[in-house]
Amino acid sequence: MKITRQELTSNGKKEFFEELHFTKDDYKDNQLLIDIKSLNFKIESNCISDLIMMKFFLKGDLILKSTRSLKPVDYKLNVKDEIIYTLNKDLVDEESIFYLENDEIITEPIAYSLLISSLPLQVLAKDEEDIIEGDDWEVITEDEYKKRKNDSSSSPFACLKDIDLE
Repeated sequence: MKITRQELTSNGKKEFFEELHFTKDDYKDNQLLIDIKSLNFKIESNCISDLIMMKFFLKGDLILKSTRSLKPVDYKLNVKDEIIYTLNKDLVDEESIFYLENDEIITEPIAYSLLISSLPLQVLAKDEEDIIEGDDWEVITEDEYKKRKNDSSSSPFACLKDIDLE
């Protein structure tokens, strides 16, 4: 969808809604994303003087790969973001205010960027949430490791501290 400068700068708040349809070719380079069941993009804009404040809401149902077993996992996406555009080049800030080029905003690249940047680093199926372990080994968190390291009773030499060698 393209939102024109005229649509954005008219007085009052505006809402735009789009149901997005990305093809598998669009996200083929992403190793985590298997499929997009549904993806809805809502935009709220408000123009005040030379600033256009835009709030983006991206909601969808995705299928991601489990980072442990690579099994498909259903994932609900709910992302909110805000970007400020300006019509005045003097107000452009390198980090937070962007100039509205070409007098329009194309929504698909914004939605895709939000989608990809919001995917979690770790995805686990419901049956994979337990800590994995085997014979004489287990996977523990860093906090658990530090706790065990500081706990001297878990050391195999802990019983020697009570021996009187004199």
